[in-house]
Amino acid sequence: MLTALKFLVLPLIKECQQRIASFPLNISDDLYCNGTADDFGGCFNFTKAGKAEKIDCPFFFNKKGFVYKICSLEGKWLKSDYQDCRQPDNEEEAALYPVYVFIAGYVVSILLLAASLFIFLYFPQLQCGRVTVHKNLFLSYILTGISWISYYIFVTFNGEVLLRNPAWCQVLHVFTYFCMLCNYFWMFCEGLYLHTILLRVFSTGRRLIVTCHLIGWGLPLVPTGIYAFIRSSNSAKNARCWNPYTEYLWIIYGPIIASLLLNVIFLINIVRLLMTKLKRVPEAAQTKKAAKATLVLIPLLGLHNLLLPVRPGDGSPMAEAYTFLISISLSLQGSFVAIIFCFCNVEVTTILKRKWKQHLLMRGTCIRIGNSNTTYSTTENGQAEIISENSLEGRHCPPQRV
Repeated sequence: MLTALKFLVLPLIKECQQRIASFPLNISDDLYCNGTADDFGGCFNFTKAGKAEKIDCPFFFNKKGFVYKICSLEGKWLKSDYQDCRQPDNEEEAALYPVYVFIAGYVVSILLLAASLFIFLYFPQLQCGRVTVHKNLFLSYILTGISWISYYIFVTFNGEVLLRNPAWCQVLHVFTYFCMLCNYFWMFCEGLYLHTILLRVFSTGRRLIVTCHLIGWGLPLVPTGIYAFIRSSNSAKNARCWNPYTEYLWIIYGPIIASLLLNVIFLINIVRLLMTKLKRVPEAAQTKKAAKATLVLIPLLGLHNLLLPVRPGDGSPMAEAYTFLISISLSLQGSFVAIIFCFCNVEVTTILKRKWKQHLLMRGTCIRIGNSNTTYSTTENGQAEIISENSLEGRHCPPQRV
């Protein structure tokens, strides 16, 4: 690790040389060691002979601890001791596993969401208010995944960028959190849309869709702008591409938690309304439908995030398991939503099957419809002949999945 990160040291050494001139020299005529920077950018103050100086571990070690350097009785610096900062190779590699899981999960989600978004946009039969909200939610998932992957690759994993702290990496930081806010606000819009449709509060679906667009894409600008302004105004929190976590992030996470809590209220009321509508259904079937509706809505509304609200301490045996669970749940949430509300949607699968059968028919391939013996074939003059009493025509909006 140290060899791979030596290219980071030069800027630290230059910075240390500038700081040495301002170091206080609180010694008399006794023998002492001059201020210096070691091979890894550690910056040490003037130190009296026979004493030791300690500083925090450099940030690229990703471990809390101290670096020790002893000034010998002859007034010469001894080799710096980085033992407190080092991690075994297996621990260093293990520390990156959750990040790899996070990136891989987002890649899978982006691919599935992009395919789902294409299906929703390509087939006019699927155009309705409910699907419009789905499309915006899927787009927010895609933007969130792309921005987080970009931030990890171009900023977090690039120590040189962290040291230089260019403006573009700060902009990417803010954009990433903006996309994340949009993602959660569109989850809120899903709950708002379904809850409002069941209550029939809006007279027209168009008004509701416009409201969702304002909430999903417009409202996140407010906390994101406040966060960017406050953090950029504090020079102490304006280093390393804003990568270190600070208390200012509550400006972002506060609205997220509020949206999730509101979705809990929506879910409770939606289930209550469903139970009311299902009163005429036998009790066993009623319970089954209500349970299914609840389970289906949990990933759509992002409520699974409330299951892991508090991160265990660094020394806790559950910390590693918590990190993996968070990485999996956050990165693969888009996959679950795409699978449940697109690929497992009855209307979508029906349209895709119909399209595939039409493709086979145009190629002159005989196909079988359902479990019947009815077939499609091609006549001698090359025209398609439909040998079936079942019609392939139909225009339906996806059913309300609740």
